Amino acid sequence: MSVDLGVHCSVGDEYIEFSNALFRHLADSALFFDAGLMMLLKNTLHIEKTQLLFYDNAYRLQNFYSMTRAGAPSLFTQGCYHQFYLRNPIYHKILSLARGDHRGPHAPHLCVSTDIIPEGYDSSEFAVFLQKNFDGMKYAIVVPFGQLKRLRLTFMKSSEEGDFTERERQTVQMICSTIDAAYRAFLSRYHSQRDSAIKSRLLAAKDTGLLVLDGQMRTLFCNSVMENYLASMLRDDSPASRLALVSACLQDPAGEHGCLAGGRPCRLTVSLEMDGFPYESEPNYYITMTPVAPEDAPAALPARGALQDKMDPGSPGLFGPEEAGLSSREREVAAEIASGKSYRDIAGQMYLSENTVRKHAQNIFKKLGVRNRTQLMYRSLGIGPGRS
Repeated sequence: MSVDLGVHCSVGDEYIEFSNALFRHLADSALFFDAGLMMLLKNTLHIEKTQLLFYDNAYRLQNFYSMTRAGAPSLFTQGCYHQFYLRNPIYHKILSLARGDHRGPHAPHLCVSTDIIPEGYDSSEFAVFLQKNFDGMKYAIVVPFGQLKRLRLTFMKSSEEGDFTERERQTVQMICSTIDAAYRAFLSRYHSQRDSAIKSRLLAAKDTGLLVLDGQMRTLFCNSVMENYLASMLRDDSPASRLALVSACLQDPAGEHGCLAGGRPCRLTVSLEMDGFPYESEPNYYITMTPVAPEDAPAALPARGALQDKMDPGSPGLFGPEEAGLSSREREVAAEIASGKSYRDIAGQMYLSENTVRKHAQNIFKKLGVRNRTQLMYRSLGIGPGRS
């Protein structure tokens, strides 16, 4: 049995053809989410009324593909679409989905325009904008992809065709689930290539220590030389401890800091390299420990655990009363979050519900001008938003 999508698409045997073509696209494409994906929808499923948007880490519109209007890219270059998107409720729905993705990527979620704007849709800014700028399109299903929901694939229908039926929604869900599975395979391939490159650097390091952290201070790779050093220098292996190590390196004016490893003077250096993948890009920290001659050795790092002392909740310098009007309870919660503990662990330790801890965290983020736990950890070390 085939399922109709609008007036142009019949999904039956064509769906098998689309699936096969999609995975060939996966093998051949350098980006995956590009004009080639939209051409697959057109050539195999006869779905032409689509557009594709890509936002960067700061949710700035970076790329725009449209199959519904030849002049639509000018909306992108002029910034018109981005300004409109910031004002419409579908954008905020997608942001809420992204914020709820802290446990990892979920299955594709369909943001149906008439569900999100249930009253007065015909005269809504969203419907009027589509009709004016996209050849009379009126109804839309926006499907965000990726862990941060920064990729948006939109299916459209005109006022003459009417809103998406339940069967058409199911068809879109099936298509997007297939796209999502292919994207995950594409992402896995990219990560394998990245990991191979890092492993090559580890093998080449020999007597040099190398630690690779992601933007949330999670260890991606660490060789034995660096593991031995960390065991002797850091009190624990928490994100806060690793962040303190990065901070110690960053706060040196020359970008270097000294240490002793196995009784030998060494130099610690840190470099910030962006993960080259455009859709899920985040900074990775490469911390290198290189032996140096005694006469060239910089000053030694503090003794074991000293790097984390100011991360301790009891430290007087961390989130004091002057911190943007935080209450005493909020200062306690902020200190625990900055130490790398989960909301669940904080709730158990402070005899609070996890939901209460989350509400405290939201208030803390708002008052301190940070967006997430990682930025709060940075601020606690004086290198985050609002700090010099």
